[in-house]
Amino acid sequence: MKLATVVCLFAILLLAGCSVASVDAGHEAVWVDKPLLFGHGGVESEPVKTGRSYGAWSSDSIDVVMLPQRIDMVFDDMMTKSGVPVNFHVVVTIQVTDSVLLVSKFGADWDEKTGYGFWNRNVDQPLRTAVRDAVKKREMQEMAISQTAADEVGVEVRAAADKIVKQLGVPVIIKDLNV
Repeated sequence: MKLATVVCLFAILLLAGCSVASVDAGHEAVWVDKPLLFGHGGVESEPVKTGRSYGAWSSDSIDVVMLPQRIDMVFDDMMTKSGVPVNFHVVVTIQVTDSVLLVSKFGADWDEKTGYGFWNRNVDQPLRTAVRDAVKKREMQEMAISQTAADEVGVEVRAAADKIVKQLGVPVIIKDLNV
């Protein structure tokens, strides 16, 4: 009887010292091992799909949203070819394709105000430059009145966005982009 009690207490202590990853549908968790004494740690190669997983108490699980995410880019006073500023939004819908690669190379931090940190650090500025370049080619009247001009800008910016993501190796697909 005493052995069973000792075994139960030992099991409870082991489980109490574990980190837990509870993963909801549409998410994945990536374990980042941080050993205290031995080993090198790092990002585990397999993500945790929907469900629960346990890891060492010194490890962290990073939640990655695998559902499509919307990124809203606001452009105020963007100069057109005629030198007249226009205001507009570019809405990009992205979806993460590889949570482990995202965490290990780019980080998967998410902020309610600014969105994905990896997007802000890697893709945002080159994409803003592509938008600026596309708008500078057109007159203010075109941008303000003609839907075809906005569509043309959208096509140019979409091609630039796909190229930026591919060149950087960011594991996302651009599902939609609207100007």
